[in-house]
Amino acid sequence: MYILTNKKQFLLASLFLFPSLLFSETFCIKNQDEFVDSLAISAQNSENDIIYIVQDSELENIYIPSEQGYIIQIKSGYSSDCASRLILPKVIPEAGQLLLESEMPPPEPQQTTTGPTATEKIESKDETLQPSAVGGGADITVLGVPAYAWRHGCGPTALGMIVGYWDGRGYDKLFDGDATTQTESVDQGMASQNGASGHYEDYSLPEDSYPNLELDRSEDPVGDEHISDSIADFMFTSWSIADNYYGWSWSNHITPAFTNYLQSRDSSYVAITNTYYYDYDSSLSWDVLTSEIDAQRPMIFLVDSNGDGYTDHFVTIVGYRVEGDTQYYGCLDTWYPYETIRWEEFRGMSSSYAWGIWGGYSFDVEEISKPPVIAPWLMLLLEN
Repeated sequence: MYILTNKKQFLLASLFLFPSLLFSETFCIKNQDEFVDSLAISAQNSENDIIYIVQDSELENIYIPSEQGYIIQIKSGYSSDCASRLILPKVIPEAGQLLLESEMPPPEPQQTTTGPTATEKIESKDETLQPSAVGGGADITVLGVPAYAWRHGCGPTALGMIVGYWDGRGYDKLFDGDATTQTESVDQGMASQNGASGHYEDYSLPEDSYPNLELDRSEDPVGDEHISDSIADFMFTSWSIADNYYGWSWSNHITPAFTNYLQSRDSSYVAITNTYYYDYDSSLSWDVLTSEIDAQRPMIFLVDSNGDGYTDHFVTIVGYRVEGDTQYYGCLDTWYPYETIRWEEFRGMSSSYAWGIWGGYSFDVEEISKPPVIAPWLMLLLEN
């Protein structure tokens, strides 16, 4: 007789021996064993589950194939009873402490504040600078990235264009259908809106603006919001709990949103990202920009679009150019005319001019092969 010797084996056995007894689960995770158990249950119970991670829990990576058609939602940063989200403390060096560049904490996260249209303070795009209108002497490289219009935030729209680009390069599960144009499926992938409980309904209504922040379903109680299903959800765009007004996003949520959205669409898609800063550590260099574009990888920049010295807008970087001694970046800025590339000088932020750069992000995608599914009886034997 085979005897189950621990809780993990009992849970794994129940997944296969009694599938009809399994229901949707909500987990509160504090350690690696609980994490493994929750993933094992969630992978097999044919339900949409939520896994809450207690802040400061140390967890290792684990891969368990999930049944298709169901979502395992993992949220981190919770109190010990998972009743509320916590805010992570900021890393601030002690007085007189010197840090090496490799030990430097990242700069304070910055926010976007722009809306669906460019304000009067923002200069129009110069049609004369388009590649088709430029004569000889200019060194121009431009990628074929789909141009999308502002969709409930510049962050999810800028990142949506990155996702749409990779969708057309063999990762076609990222958006439903053709992503070369802004279809309804593309819109829903960037920021879901269904009239009931999507991103827009849960986090954007009422459409608030600074300084009057309206509370939304990102606030407690936990569980009254929809399961995250769009880029804007994973970016916390418009979430009042993150101090985001309608359409606003934070700089430190770009790369997690890309990673989590890819995983929600296909667990075999692996996101590869890097973050760069123009002035903070000079990691965002001209060489980085040109290398990424030459490698056919569009980027995202966080910029100051109106020249007031503060960040306000995410743009999708699709090219670069050199004219004489002047270096330019080319971007799709989410504003009409959407397909027109905006060309701005490659330089840091300043209150003396517009479109200076605070930082940038690079993106790549790989697909991993899923491991073979091990028979339940063999899994139990291997664990014994």
